[in-house]
Amino acid sequence: MTHSSRSGSPHQRIEEIFDAHVRTLKTNGRNYSVAAHRFLSYLQRDFPQVRQLSELRRDPHLLGWLRGLAEEAPPLSPTTRQIYLVSFRRLLRDLAAQGHPLQSGLILPEDFPRRPARLPRPARPPKPKKERLPKPEVRRTNRPRFPSHPLF
Repeated sequence: MTHSSRSGSPHQRIEEIFDAHVRTLKTNGRNYSVAAHRFLSYLQRDFPQVRQLSELRRDPHLLGWLRGLAEEAPPLSPTTRQIYLVSFRRLLRDLAAQGHPLQSGLILPEDFPRRPARLPRPARPPKPKKERLPKPEVRRTNRPRFPSHPLF
């Protein structure tokens, strides 16, 4: 396989490149597909003139997408945003490794959402021990439990 056949046509649209690559992944491609779809939707809405991978820039394209993810309503959890970012970064790295012209440093470690600070759980007071009452004595007799009825 030559360099040009791996990277596809130089005029191949960005959507086609991402779609074709997601289909080749051996893992469950759902996270990758969703991340790519969200980025491409943002790009089409805010930067419709960007058609080639070589045109992608950290600022404004990636930073704008990250800002949009952080400002969604209802808000996405930091974990969900991190999944999208990890998935999209993997796609970008794979495409660059295949010879697609991509700028380096599009996604940096500081772009990942911080995990919310978790406060330690308050100490719970120990459960009071239940006082055990002595077991009642059980009397065993041969008498029926219920008094006999005269008809029976």
